[in-house]
Amino acid sequence: MKKLMKVAGVAVVFLTAQVVHAELELAPGTTITDYLPTITASTIAVGDDIYSYTGVLDQFEEKEEAKFELKETQEQDTGFGIITLEGLAFDPDPSVFANFLVYNNTPNTQVYQFNVLQPAYLNELSSLVYGSIVVSLQDTDDSIDGASLNDYGASIYEAYIDGNLVDTLLDPSFSLSTTPPANTVGSGLQEFGWNTYGAGVVNDIAIKIQFSLSAGDTATVLSRFDVVAIPEPASVGLLGFTTLGLFYRRRRKGRSILGETAFLRDPIEQTTAINMGYVNPIHRLLTSKELARAQWLNF
Repeated sequence: MKKLMKVAGVAVVFLTAQVVHAELELAPGTTITDYLPTITASTIAVGDDIYSYTGVLDQFEEKEEAKFELKETQEQDTGFGIITLEGLAFDPDPSVFANFLVYNNTPNTQVYQFNVLQPAYLNELSSLVYGSIVVSLQDTDDSIDGASLNDYGASIYEAYIDGNLVDTLLDPSFSLSTTPPANTVGSGLQEFGWNTYGAGVVNDIAIKIQFSLSAGDTATVLSRFDVVAIPEPASVGLLGFTTLGLFYRRRRKGRSILGETAFLRDPIEQTTAINMGYVNPIHRLLTSKELARAQWLNF
């Protein structure tokens, strides 16, 4: 299959003009409101959710067809930390990006767990997957003992398709710490993909973020999970060499896997990361899909 797809990849390079960008498909009887993301957060101290956000369509702006971004910051004091949702972007095809801050305003270290759930419509046999995370730590209270962020016996980042673990980032034993006079430190961009995953998406994709955070300090997280369909091998033989470029496509206009896709290099992701010192401006936060193709095909 991979060899055959390599042939397809070569063909696409020379036949990009023949790539057809179909409109976004949603499951019968559904609308875009059925694909709004949800975010929940809990702490070990409480057990139950201390934070819950359910997307409302009016809170999002459509940047391009079926790509939506949160218009305004959402902030909530949970009693176990102030959670600020700085950015949220989604696409039911599916992709999800979440940027949030946690200020631990309690007197004790807290262990936080976030779950970002993105309903999806993508029924293929296999997929390409990409995930990334950037974490930063700030000594908000300027204490003499600095600040610390650590894993809690599990990876900081976990990506899921239909409840099945796909990959992880910032695995144990991961930690960040500051020592005065420095008060900020970051993980840098950590990523996987594009990798093959032997199943498609039936219901949803998800990101789980979990870490411990010292009292009086702030953690900032930028996380991403993206899935691209790979067609069934039988479909390859039906199309013929001259139309193999149709394979690597998203389901809507302007989202070819070969094209320079703004969604994976979006200002909401890049600007936030660059302005806060997470990445060098010349290093794109998220890999473009033409690079995904090249990596997967070993070009």
